[in-house]
Amino acid sequence: MTDRAAFKDAVREALIDRAEALFTLAWGDPVRQSGREWRARADDAQSMQMQGADRGKWFDHKAGVGGDVFHFYGVNILGLEKGQDFARVLNEAANWCGILRNQPVDLTALHRTQKARAEKAAEEEKRDSRQRAQLVADLMAQAKPIKGTPAAAYLAARGITELPADGLAYLDPVGSGASIMHPRFAACVIWAKDEQGKIVGGQRIVLNKDGTRADVDGPKPFFAAAAGCPARFAARIPDSPLCIAEGPESALSVWLATGFETWAVFGVSNWQSAPIPTGRKVILCPDRDLPEGTHAPESEKAKAKEAAARAFNKAVAHHASRNCDLWIATAPEPVGSKRDLNDTLQRAGVQAVRAAVEAAERGPEPPERDRKGRFTGPSLQPFTGTAPDAGKPTDLSTARMKTAADIQSALDACAEWDGEGLAPVVAIKSDPGLGKSRITRELLQQAENSGRIFGDVHFYAPSLKLADEGAEHAESIGLTHAVTRGRLAKNPATGETMCARPEEAERVAKLGQPVKATLCIAEDDQGMERKCPFYDMCEHRRQFIDLPEGNAVRFEALPYLNLPDAAEGRAIGIRIIDESFWRAMGREATITLDALLSPRSEGKCKSDTKRAERTGVIADLMACAGNIAATLRRGAPIMDALDGYTAEDMRTFAKAERWGEYRLPFFPDADANTIDSALKPAEAHNRQAGAKAQFWANLEAALETGVVDLQNIVFLPGYRPQKTSDPRDVVKVYWSAQPPRDVPVILLDADADSTLIDPFYPSHEMHRAQVTPNADVVYITDRTFSKKSLLGKPARDEWRNALAVEVMNDHGGGVLAIATRKVVAAFFTDAGHDLSTMTDEQASAFMLATPLHGARWAWFGPATLGSNIWKDCTTCVVMGREEWPVDALESEARKIWGHGLQLIEADERGNRIMPSVPMPFPMADGTTYSVDVWAHPDPRVRAIQWQARECATRQGVERLRLASATVRKRVVIGSRVPIPGLPATHAVTWQEYAPSREEAAFAEAGGALRISGKGLATDAPITFQSQKAAQRYAERTDLAESLFDPHTLNNTYINGVGVKCRVLVAFRIKGVRGSAKTRAVLACDARDAERIAQEKWGELTGFEVLREVGQKPERVEKPEQPVIVGIDYEHSVPRSLMSQRDQLPITVVPSAINSSVRPDLSAIAGRKGAGP
Repeated sequence: MTDRAAFKDAVREALIDRAEALFTLAWGDPVRQSGREWRARADDAQSMQMQGADRGKWFDHKAGVGGDVFHFYGVNILGLEKGQDFARVLNEAANWCGILRNQPVDLTALHRTQKARAEKAAEEEKRDSRQRAQLVADLMAQAKPIKGTPAAAYLAARGITELPADGLAYLDPVGSGASIMHPRFAACVIWAKDEQGKIVGGQRIVLNKDGTRADVDGPKPFFAAAAGCPARFAARIPDSPLCIAEGPESALSVWLATGFETWAVFGVSNWQSAPIPTGRKVILCPDRDLPEGTHAPESEKAKAKEAAARAFNKAVAHHASRNCDLWIATAPEPVGSKRDLNDTLQRAGVQAVRAAVEAAERGPEPPERDRKGRFTGPSLQPFTGTAPDAGKPTDLSTARMKTAADIQSALDACAEWDGEGLAPVVAIKSDPGLGKSRITRELLQQAENSGRIFGDVHFYAPSLKLADEGAEHAESIGLTHAVTRGRLAKNPATGETMCARPEEAERVAKLGQPVKATLCIAEDDQGMERKCPFYDMCEHRRQFIDLPEGNAVRFEALPYLNLPDAAEGRAIGIRIIDESFWRAMGREATITLDALLSPRSEGKCKSDTKRAERTGVIADLMACAGNIAATLRRGAPIMDALDGYTAEDMRTFAKAERWGEYRLPFFPDADANTIDSALKPAEAHNRQAGAKAQFWANLEAALETGVVDLQNIVFLPGYRPQKTSDPRDVVKVYWSAQPPRDVPVILLDADADSTLIDPFYPSHEMHRAQVTPNADVVYITDRTFSKKSLLGKPARDEWRNALAVEVMNDHGGGVLAIATRKVVAAFFTDAGHDLSTMTDEQASAFMLATPLHGARWAWFGPATLGSNIWKDCTTCVVMGREEWPVDALESEARKIWGHGLQLIEADERGNRIMPSVPMPFPMADGTTYSVDVWAHPDPRVRAIQWQARECATRQGVERLRLASATVRKRVVIGSRVPIPGLPATHAVTWQEYAPSREEAAFAEAGGALRISGKGLATDAPITFQSQKAAQRYAERTDLAESLFDPHTLNNTYINGVGVKCRVLVAFRIKGVRGSAKTRAVLACDARDAERIAQEKWGELTGFEVLREVGQKPERVEKPEQPVIVGIDYEHSVPRSLMSQRDQLPITVVPSAINSSVRPDLSAIAGRKGAGP
């Protein structure tokens, strides 16, 4: 047992030991402090088991959630979602129990405690079982036939005038000695029977002597067992369907009206545990509860009033998954009345009950399952539409040369601009791996280009790290360059921040104040120059003073795009933006209505006249704000509040928000204490001035353009940014900054989309180059693998097995595993890594640098963008996809466009669900299928979704640099969403892809597995945890045959990666008794098998190879001369040349290239080192 596992078990035992204290801490006092189960006095839907093996197990019947003591602590003490942030739950639970993390766990004491608890639970279970059996026997002995008793009178009064021969009884008062509720009352008894027909418990309807219901607290009391053991009333009509109702009166009403066999499950919480048979029509007759979705999801009303419907729907889904033939008969009673078919019987008679049963509607069809019983979704369908033109990919050399020509054309356009009219903007949309950035830098180094650019080239990268990488390449080719580092960035020479006052600089910037004029250098009222004490030695300032003479390529992180150039007096010739930029332009702010209605200040005024003028403007502003708040709170559109106002009014109000901005009362030479003292009140005063000004600016634009349905201001009543936050009425304000358009711009973006470029650069050109990826691409098309499912451990366990097989079968540069960051963190947490003690930055660095399960790890998004550290990997496994919620997608669209968007409306349950639409699914052989994929209906929002999901997946996969790969690589995409530029070589189901148990064992054993029961358990103890289980599995499975035909579609020759050889061998281990030889399967060449087997199992005798597949051929020397290819980038490359590329190196010879391409571009495109 690992230290982490021991610590976890110790905390679990401590929590179970303190179950009573845990219960009262979260839920208060119980109704009764005796018995197996406690229920909360404040809410009896909340229950916890206090005895037996299930001590500490809990369930909230209203919320529909439950679990073990860890789940209880997380959900009910910490306020987390079930399964969320287990590291925090574990640590805080340990603190509550008084267990120190760094204190070694006494394993002997822990095992003793666990054993004692298990023994106690077993004794309690035996005792309780005896007591239940005795109670049932005693009650059966005292029970009387029901006819002629107050129990029969009770049922007759409810319209049930005919009774079944079996299943009911009458019970006189039994006295206070009996261990049942309300023992002094008589009762109608409904017996609960197991599947063999044995009475094991039941329910008592407590009665007065005249047969009326007794006035007692609580529901009808159960005794002994009821869950999973319904009341069963035999059919009067042979071969009839089975009807099942919730309560006994409803069940007897159905039995009376139909003559069908009928059950009662004794309450809504027992629907799921009912032993519903398969192969028979089953009609469910639930009470008329309030349906799910009546109230807002997750609201208290939804939890309280929809709990019964939620439990029933969950049970229906469960039984449908068991292939039960379900039908649902709805009681003709008011929705939400909680009435049942007995109420229908009393109100409308037997015919109405019979009609309701006859009108039953078919329940959900059983979902499809794979060979292992797992649910599957819809897979590929024939494609009948017209696929959009996706362009025509070419071979690597052609695509690189076209990219070089396109970039040169863009540089020519930039050089020819004369400063009049709109500056040219050119987007280079070349596939990942074609080397757009590198080619651009090499072209900038050429004298005929650099000599025509009048000013610095600002080269913006997604991050400072990638800017540094670009500078390294520039240094290697002799390109004059510099790197701009922000004030908070580290100086590579010293390791210190570039600014000596980084915290103050950050605070001033957040206030929206100019950092240079506030902290660096300024003039006071007397014209005296006041400088920061560190001004003359400031590294941040010096980087601009020490810029090279003449023009330079200045590498900067993307945020510098919207900042003024700190290098005063230097001209800018071109801006080059590497990778996508549109998201960095978006802005949003949250303003409470209380803040919107808060008083404003006139600020500093030079005259009484000016003050009076401003006072009047602020009065108008406050009146307008009040009108807006009232309009929003009554549910009307915000534009309804602006009747009589003009765009000029809004512009004036925006300016007024700035009048009262706090002026910082210090100069740059002030000391740290003075600056801090001045910043604190400014931070309190200025907090939302900029956001309020933008609020009015959005309204100004709407009035100017006549917009009625404004979408960049959204009212959110009762908004809670965190679960623990108090609800506040707020408005969210969305807008976007505009990038500078003063000089020509070149966009280098493989994912460039005119839909997203147009709002910022409306007059742009687009050039595209595509390349055929050198990869086999496998899509898994019948399971979604959502982030939610992958955050559940079963799905991760499935992928862990698959990943182990991929690692074993990869004979090249290794495996890169990609998922969302949360899912990757969950894999690391499963493996015992405690990420909770790290900052997000530290945890990210740790996961990126640490191999796990034999693979490297990364996640979608900026962590992989532009990076080459995984380019040598030969296998990429993508688990799921990045799926932004509807709100997140539409928020980004609100920032860019602000109005006119087709937003998804909430359904009757308050959920905003993305529609599923058929999309073309291209195959590598040129055929196209169709697959259903969630897609936003608005084309602009869809463009954002395309970037966030499809393009993010491709950018992750392309870290393997598939275009420039010299060996054919393997990509597995665990999603049905088609990824641009990655047509499917194979489209398979999870059943076809997922490794079998023996394949998982083979991978666990490192590709050397004995296929006997003992061998399986010894070589793969995680997959086969006991020899007995392994032996049974070996007896029913042809292990050798299965291991020679694996399901992962990775058992064929992959050029350049290696042969997936497998060898079946037999041998005896020296010193081990027995005449029979041991058989084993090895993942190796037959010529290496004996050596590897001896390294694994020791000295062997009688070794022989029984079977082999995929034997590695003798080494063939590569030809001395490469294939010489003349490329015409305007036409397709012959298929014969493409096939040669897969086998032999290609050298692009300039003289063999189409004369329309400049020789220097040909050389750059064909250079061996050309890459991203």
